[in-house]
Amino acid sequence: MALGLSQLRAGTFPQPAYTFKKNPYYWDEGKPEIDGVRYVLITGGTQASQNALTAGDVDWMSAIFPNMDDVLSGYPDIQTVDVPSSQMAFMTCSNKELGCSGPITDPAVRKAIYYALDRNQINKLALNGQYSELAGSLYPYGQFTKYASDDVPDSPIPGKGRTDEAVKILEDAGYTKGDDGIYQKDGVKLSIKVAVMSDVSDWINAINVASQQLAKIGIDLHADQMSSNEWTQAMQQGQFEMSIYGLWVAGAEPWMFYNQFYATANTAAVGKSAWPNYARYSNKTVDDALNVINATTDVATKKSEYEKIQTQVFEDMPYIPILRQSGLSEMWSDKVTGWPTNDNVYANPQTWANPDLGIVLKNLKVKK
Repeated sequence: MALGLSQLRAGTFPQPAYTFKKNPYYWDEGKPEIDGVRYVLITGGTQASQNALTAGDVDWMSAIFPNMDDVLSGYPDIQTVDVPSSQMAFMTCSNKELGCSGPITDPAVRKAIYYALDRNQINKLALNGQYSELAGSLYPYGQFTKYASDDVPDSPIPGKGRTDEAVKILEDAGYTKGDDGIYQKDGVKLSIKVAVMSDVSDWINAINVASQQLAKIGIDLHADQMSSNEWTQAMQQGQFEMSIYGLWVAGAEPWMFYNQFYATANTAAVGKSAWPNYARYSNKTVDDALNVINATTDVATKKSEYEKIQTQVFEDMPYIPILRQSGLSEMWSDKVTGWPTNDNVYANPQTWANPDLGIVLKNLKVKK
């Protein structure tokens, strides 16, 4: 979503939009200085968002564009701030017992994909070098170091792919390579579709780069582009093999993250709506650990239970970690000041962040 500060920049907004006006009875007298904020819906994908920003049709946006440094080099009044954001992963419909099907339900296939990915190359070729490393257990240690376990492998994940390990996992699991170079087992080829929204170019680019990497070890991976509505329904109903998405991080500690995406209570059988455990993941060890953590304040107990979770989800890999998404935001500073900066991130500058959004708007000052 992009924001246009309606009283600060003239322009036309042909797309659907809505405006909030400042509260004249706000408790902090004189705040905010701006008269209002207009939310603007931009359709047409990454290119349309880029065009809206550089044309000055919006003042505040959170987005990543290909060759962003070059794109913004001619706009000295556009400043950028980068904060770690959600964890980009290949989501899999992983659970046969809940109705998932296809080769991706085999943990060996998921782990082979995990090891084969060259994340440095994906970052460079598809993501403008803006993404950062993460843990193989998807433990969000960027925010929470207190309960992170160094004993769980790949904390963080190496940037280079490990193709020998990937091949070994497949062959130990009984997969053999066919004449076409693709691994198969019981007559089923490792040919996997990745559901992706057709207007999210960085995700599509990441799939294409990963596809080239996986082809070298005998896995056929390809993008299945669809509309936003089609993609959302497929995810909720479990009508997908793999998808690509960002697993958001929230809460005061990692319990909320793991509870959202891994707890049995937050999933459902294929054909029924699941949110946000789209992977249909269910594991008693993880559920039990989450319950213990939720019922105690003892740090040592929590650390022990978090380690169980990290170990188990790394082993099962229902979400295949790729990279930590960049929370890049762009702000025009020609008519207002007071934005967060890389040196002073007083609030999360992403346009959808709450309550940070209000904190940012309150701190903006109109240039005289």
